[in-house]
Amino acid sequence: MRPSFPLLLCLVEDVLSRGISKLQVEDKIHSISGPGQISTPTHVLYVDDILISCKGVKGEILALNKLILTYAQASGQHINPSKCKFFTTQATPTRISTLPTWLGFSMGSLPFSYMGVPIFIGKPRAIHLQPIADRIVNKLTKWKGSSRSIMGREWASFYRTRFYKADHRQTSYGKSSIWPGIKRVWNVITNNSIWLVGNGAKINYWFDNWLGSPLAHTLNIPHQLHSSLTAKVADFIPDQQWTIPS
Repeated sequence: MRPSFPLLLCLVEDVLSRGISKLQVEDKIHSISGPGQISTPTHVLYVDDILISCKGVKGEILALNKLILTYAQASGQHINPSKCKFFTTQATPTRISTLPTWLGFSMGSLPFSYMGVPIFIGKPRAIHLQPIADRIVNKLTKWKGSSRSIMGREWASFYRTRFYKADHRQTSYGKSSIWPGIKRVWNVITNNSIWLVGNGAKINYWFDNWLGSPLAHTLNIPHQLHSSLTAKVADFIPDQQWTIPS
């Protein structure tokens, strides 16, 4: 029976998820408005963990409490108040002192991380995103072209489409909130990246890293000759056969 447990957990938690969504449809709870009045989700579920976003008014909290109590009685899954926190940005001191009574657990502080994602107030700042940047840098040293994960391939595709122009890195990108951070670690990215050859049409034979290190550096080719080294890898594989000049 053990292998079926994750599936059963998903089925049971789907009931809770649908219940929260139903409260929103019935106007018993309301999600928090995002920037520019963007709609935000009322809840996020992951395994046995849940993050609920709503307005901290008594009616909505009591509606949620009733749903969670009914769910607990039916499923046997009960919340652990010692592991729960609530977060607020606009509540008055009086409301904050009342919320623990309604909810049954204490207030947490912002910023905090949920499943590795930083939750904070206002625009992203370096202190909020630095842990993510550190993890990316650590991962980069382990990336190899042939063993990149699907997510890694998707990220590379996104990065190339968004921040490259005419096969060269753009010097600026005014509409991106992540571009300044990417520029700061550009050398780390290039030093820990390797080309997948494919047809080789976009890979410089001498200067791009498609073998583990650029050939021009490996062979110590004098700098004064670099401007004449413009060949692409594709020039050496006509008809899909390698042809290396002797």
